Parts: sequence; structure tokens; C-alpha cells
Amino acid sequence: MNYLRITIFLSILFIFAAQVQAQDQLFKQEPLDPDKNAAIIGFDSMLLGAFVYGQWISDDDLQQKDQYHFHRIWGGEQCHVYSSKGFDGLGTMSAIHNEHPEFEEFGLDTRTYTVELEDGLTLGTGSSRLALRCSWNPIPRQAKALDPQNTAYNKILQEYLAQHGLPQAKPQIMQLFKVDLDGDGTDEVLICAQNIVDPKSRVATWQPDQPLILEGGLPTGAQKGNYSLVLLRKIVNGQVREIPLAQFIALKDGTAADPEQITPYVHKIFQFADLNGDGVLEVIMGTDYYEGSFYEVFEIHKDNAILVLENGLGV
Repeated sequence: MNYLRITIFLSILFIFAAQVQAQDQLFKQEPLDPDKNAAIIGFDSMLLGAFVYGQWISDDDLQQKDQYHFHRIWGGEQCHVYSSKGFDGLGTMSAIHNEHPEFEEFGLDTRTYTVELEDGLTLGTGSSRLALRCSWNPIPRQAKALDPQNTAYNKILQEYLAQHGLPQAKPQIMQLFKVDLDGDGTDEVLICAQNIVDPKSRVATWQPDQPLILEGGLPTGAQKGNYSLVLLRKIVNGQVREIPLAQFIALKDGTAADPEQITPYVHKIFQFADLNGDGVLEVIMGTDYYEGSFYEVFEIHKDNAILVLENGLGV
């Protein structure tokens, strides 16, 4: 009988110890089954999300779902910082997932962070830098900026606008890039164009590594003939395809009764980077409107531009 009691006691003790060990491992920083190919992605102090176990993960899912516990930004993790020119230094990310009881009234912060660089500089909102944790080189190829006054591409833009209802619109390219997105030796071309903001004003800038909106604000309503777009020109099956990543074209004045035309959006291309380790560059863009702004990541697959991550602030 004593032997049976001892056996039962040891069994209970073993089960209890196993539960404690499992619970203890849950809250350690080292995962039981780490994904060495994971990427944690942020831009301009805004968490965009991640690529974990072969899937794009939104910022909310990353920071709140239990299965991504070990990939969250807890603070103190090292990251690589990139500008439009390439590697910009090593940094340490601040905490973003707030589970401290004394801050419960503010809710969970699933959006913003700062990066402390090795030289002591702190990067926050307005830095226009990519913060990335991954195990591969995310910039295997560099984009080349072309002259926005390029005659050939302004003619292409003019023809595109005419095909979409604005035959009288003057082409106004703000950014023009040539880049081999998929590494096949053939360059793609991206056109960022708009006529909503006077390029000579201080409202916005399309210079690299700077926020899009600088001073003042954007108009609250669109006027007939307004346009803002990002257009990718890519050869697919031997044919040139024009693929819009973003497009706002006002065919009439905006009114409250026509919400699709009332609010104009202005776009900017910030960077090109391989964010999921497949060797293909994603496009990192920013979009501003009078009530807010957000960042987007597009994955290019053949003649499709797929929005895979986004985050922002505003109404």
C-alpha cells in the first residue's frame, strides 16, 4: 500500500513539474520552435507586421495572438536600420507590447516604437527608416532614381491618364525608379505622380528618407482632374503591363454624397526591400490624406500587386 501511495505521489509531482516547466518556457524569450526565417518589420516607428512561418502577419495579430508570442517586440531586441541608400546601422528597439498593469488604462500599443542607434541617436516618427529583424540580406539589389522630367515616361503617364478619363491632365511625376524587383535581370519601372499638391510648396516632399507631409495639410476635398497614383511597369510574358499599386483619379468634384471622390490621397515610394527572404523586393509606400497617414507593403507577383502589410494613424 505504501508503495502504491509513493507511486501516485511521484506521478502527481511529475505532472505538476511538467506543467510548471511548460508554463515557464511559455514566458521565456527563446521559442520552443523558432522560425529562423522570420522577419519583424517596422517603418518610421510604426510596426507594420511580420513574416512568420511562411505567412504575412499583421501588427495586431503579431502583438496579440498567442502563437506569435516569441516573435513580438518586447523591447531590447537588436534590429538593422535601412535608409533608401541601404544599411544605416544597428539599433535596439523599444518595447511595443504593453502588458504592464500600471498602464492598462491606455490599452495595448500595437503600433509604435523607437530605435536607439549605437551612436546614441533615437529614431522615432519622422525618421523614415526601415527597422528590420531578419537573417538574410534584405537589400540584394538597389533601385536607381531617374529624372522625373524624363520625356518618355511623362508621355506614358499622360497616355495612362487619358485612358482613365483625364485626357487634358498635365503629367507631373514626383518619383521615378528603375529596379530589378524579382532578380531576373530585367528592370521594372515605378512612377509616382500627382497634381494635388504644388511641388514647389512646403506642404510635401518626395525627397528620399523624409516624411511625405512637411507643413500644413492636404485638401479635404477633390477637384475634377485631380490624380495621385503609383504605377508599376513590368514585362510579363513578353508584354509590358501597367500595374497600379495605388490610384486616385477624380472625374468630378468631390461631394459628401460621393465619398469615393471626396478625399484625395497622396502617395510616396520610400524603399524597396526583400521582407520575406524569397529574393524578390517588396515596395514600401506611404499614403497621406487630410485626416491621417499610413504605410503599406506591396508584394509583386507576375502582374499582381498584393497589399500584404499596412498600418497607420488617422480617421
